Parts: sequence; structure tokens; C-alpha cells
Amino acid sequence: MDIKESINDTRKGFEESFATGDFYNRQTQDTEHLDKILGFLKISDGMRILDLGTGSGYLSFPIAKNNPGFDVIGLDIVNAALEANRTRADVEGIKNLSFVSYDGIDFPSILQISILQKLYASDFKKVSPLVLL
Repeated sequence: MDIKESINDTRKGFEESFATGDFYNRQTQDTEHLDKILGFLKISDGMRILDLGTGSGYLSFPIAKNNPGFDVIGLDIVNAALEANRTRADVEGIKNLSFVSYDGIDFPSILQISILQKLYASDFKKVSPLVLL
């Protein structure tokens, strides 16, 4: 199985889980875990934040709400989750949060330049699912 087939199979599994409200949604309902992650992040003025594999927006929503001056982008392979997140952001009036579809291999061109600039910056120490642009 090549990487594209593997990602497609993974995407299908996440889509099914999202549609049934199964593990995909329940896995991110732990407030204690969320608070630990948010407390660990070192967010400073002027950052743009990219949440890779945003899913239900578990990290994206509280980061955007707590940092209204920052742009937060949630990236995922499950379009239904992205649509649900866009609707929720609109309903909650969160203007600094957007969601972008991703095929699991190639970053959308709008994000490539910012990511590459950060990867080559001298202070970049670690790549993680949450990328601070």
C-alpha cells in the first residue's frame, strides 16, 4: 500500500467515525488534558497558529478564543469536520479562526511559505502537530 492509499483509508475511517459521533469526537472531550496542552504552549504576539489534524477543533477553538489577535488555522483531511468547525466558528463569532482542507500529503499553497520560513528559522526547535507560524 502506498502513502496515498494509506492516507485515504485513514481519512475514510475518520469520516465514518465523525459521522457516527464515535471515537473521533469523544477522544477530545478531556478538559484536564486540554488545559495541560494549552498551559504548555508558548504563544507570543504576532504568531499565526496552524493546528495540523484539527479534527473537532479541540485545540483550535480555545486557542483562537483566548488569543483574538492571532490567526488560527485548523487543517484536516475530514471535510465534514471542517464544515462543522466553520459553522461553529460562525455561530460563536470567532473571526480569527479558519479551517482548511488537506489531502494528508501536500500542504495547501497558502500555508507552504509560512511553514518553510519557520522551519528554516534559527530558533525553530521542534515540529509538532501544532505548528506556530
